[in-house]
Amino acid sequence: MLMKKMLFTFALMALPLFALKAMAQETPTDTTIYEVVEKMPEYPGGIKVLVRDAQVFAQKYIKKHFPDDKTNPYWWPGCGIPARSIVSFTVHEDGQITDAIITRNVDPHCDRAALLFVKSMPRWIPGEQKGKKVKVKYTLPFSLHLQ
Repeated sequence: MLMKKMLFTFALMALPLFALKAMAQETPTDTTIYEVVEKMPEYPGGIKVLVRDAQVFAQKYIKKHFPDDKTNPYWWPGCGIPARSIVSFTVHEDGQITDAIITRNVDPHCDRAALLFVKSMPRWIPGEQKGKKVKVKYTLPFSLHLQ
């Protein structure tokens, strides 16, 4: 009877340790970067403002780097065909954007414009997981279209 009582007491004492270990495994570390969270990061003003800002940026980039002169040696040979790059970046807990990289490239001009656009973006509204702000990897298509 004494042995059963000691085992039962030991089991009761050990139970909180197992619960703490399970909770520790669920708690993300500072270095965890999620790809999908309960509340995804959001560009200030929403997706429509993001698309508008990207289009404005792309047009300014085109006017600056591709003057309307086909004799110019820097004229883009893919004129009339849209170039599309895919850029990935990390949105931090404070909305800061870092680690921008091209994950799919077609044209070096479009890649450069996409990276410049991402680096010029304001802080985002951060993503959340279980009510806590977390780092989230975000992927965004970016297009240039010369006409």
